[in-house]
Amino acid sequence: MLQVTDIYDVETLKDKVEDTIIKGRYIGVRNLCKILISSEDFNAQQLRNYYIRHIISNRKLIKEQLLKLNTNAANDVEQLEISQMSRKLEPFLTVKEDKMN
Repeated sequence: MLQVTDIYDVETLKDKVEDTIIKGRYIGVRNLCKILISSEDFNAQQLRNYYIRHIISNRKLIKEQLLKLNTNAANDVEQLEISQMSRKLEPFLTVKEDKMN
């Protein structure tokens, strides 16, 4: 849906899609990475900014989740996927909150 709103430049619908994603329930590390990638790919700046702030505010929890995922990885494919997620999130996990304000 986000892709369609970007392709057809339907800002009001894009805003609604972004709001729906933001208001969603629990967002795990895997979904967080997918959301960040989609927000970049489809120019969803509101969504990207929200989740960057979310990552920075919850960096300790997210680091713990990444460590747990890595520890419990069943095979090399899962370890590679987790490594890619870590690289995607790393710039935001090392930023201080006051730098984003």
